[in-house]
Amino acid sequence: NNQTMSASVASPTVLLNRIFSLREPCPFLLVTDTFIQSATYLTDELITKARTSTTNLSIIYLSFETTHVPSYITPGKDQFINLLDKDFESILNKTFSNNDTNQQPDLSKRTLIIIDSLNYIPQNKIVSFLKLIMNPLHTVYGVYHQDMNSELSSTATTTQSKNLPPSAYTYLHFLSSCV
Repeated sequence: NNQTMSASVASPTVLLNRIFSLREPCPFLLVTDTFIQSATYLTDELITKARTSTTNLSIIYLSFETTHVPSYITPGKDQFINLLDKDFESILNKTFSNNDTNQQPDLSKRTLIIIDSLNYIPQNKIVSFLKLIMNPLHTVYGVYHQDMNSELSSTATTTQSKNLPPSAYTYLHFLSSCV
């Protein structure tokens, strides 16, 4: 009987359902997609499962690509923040500045932060970007498009590429708790 229980807990479907219902701790969930296989359906599934299993859930949608507010953003409860071509550091500092360290956090309130594309964050700003939004009561869900051109030129020679820092995707993959 123990084998059956451990096998069901290790099942990818069970684990994915636990992550999506926010019952499994996963502070930074990185989702990679391509033009052919979009993360949209996975995002919709996450929203559905998280909303049904977490009663006091608010969503903060950080948009670099999406121009229209998604239908699952509830006015007055959730936030849609357009960051494209804006100073995201000052905007996020204002948004998350209410995290007063002297106050006890409300453990019943959870926040799901959705980033529609991490590709727009400069490689040298990824760590500072995540520091601004990470919090024990936050689950960060970020989409990274694998088929978008990276910042690094593909014409770099072999000797030059030895001195280049890791790619943005490599950083994100390393920092994420679930991929």
